[in-house]
Amino acid sequence: MAENHGFIEDSRLDRIYRQLVESGDSVIRQIARSFPQLGVDGAEDAYHAVVTAWRLTASPGDGAPGRAFLRFATRRKALDLVTSKRARESRQVEWAILNGVDAGTGLYSEGEMEARRYQEVVDCCAEILPLLPDDRMRAVFGLRLAGKRSTEAFALALGLDRLPKNEAADLVEKEKDRLRKYLRANHDVRSLILRLVGGAG
Repeated sequence: MAENHGFIEDSRLDRIYRQLVESGDSVIRQIARSFPQLGVDGAEDAYHAVVTAWRLTASPGDGAPGRAFLRFATRRKALDLVTSKRARESRQVEWAILNGVDAGTGLYSEGEMEARRYQEVVDCCAEILPLLPDDRMRAVFGLRLAGKRSTEAFALALGLDRLPKNEAADLVEKEKDRLRKYLRANHDVRSLILRLVGGAG
C-alpha cells in the first residue's frame, strides 16, 4: 500500500470498505471457532476493527486487502482482545483479593448477599473452602468474605482471644498475610474468586 498520513475521503475506498464489512462472515466464523471465548460478537468486533483501520489509513490507489491478510490481521486483533480480557479478569481478581477478601471490606455486605444470587455465592464458597490448606486460613477467609474487620473477631475465630491484644493482633495480621499470599499464588482459587465477584467491573 502507498504511504499516507491520515484519513483520505474517497468514494471508491468507501465502496470497498462497505463490501469488506458485508462480506466478512466467513472470516468472522473462522475467528469465532478459533477464539470461542470471544464468541461471534467478539470475532465480529475484531474483523470490523481491522477493516476500519484499513479504511482510515488507505490511500486512493489502494486495492481491497486480500482474504489472507484479513484473516491474519483479524486473528491478531482477536488475540489482542483475548489478552486484554485476561488482563481485565486478572485485575478483577486482584481487586477481589485486595479490596474484598484481603482488605477487610468484604466482597458483600449481608444485604448485598441477599440481593446477589445468594445460592450461587454459597456454592462457590463451598468450592473454595476445601482448597484452602487449613482451618485457620478457612476461618480468616470466611470472616473476610463476611466483611468482618475487627481484630477481636479474627482473634476469637483463631483461638487467640486470650493472648495480650498486641500479640494477638500481630498473629492475626500474619494469618491475613498468609491468606493473601496463598490466594495470589493459587490459580484455582483465583478463578473461583472471579466467579464469586461475578466478573465485576
